Amino acid sequence: MHQSKNIIYISYDGVMEPLGQSQVIGYLNKIAENYNCYLISFEKYQDLANKDKFSQFKNFLQGKNIHWAPLRYHKKSFLLFLICS
Repeated sequence: MHQSKNIIYISYDGVMEPLGQSQVIGYLNKIAENYNCYLISFEKYQDLANKDKFSQFKNFLQGKNIHWAPLRYHKKSFLLFLICS
């Protein structure tokens, strides 16, 4: 049985911003053709508050096979532990 590889991509820059869209999404678009992509991004409050933009962006990513977990952007440092099996 063939099992697909998983890719987790973490972007401290919001992907709802123009730079995130052009660089992060452009990069993941190609990867998602061959891998299961999981994206964690830190989005600005005003982007998350725009429900129409958020919904359209979420649907767009789902259509590209990119599983998105948006978190709220903050300037405090953070620590993230990933356990991969």
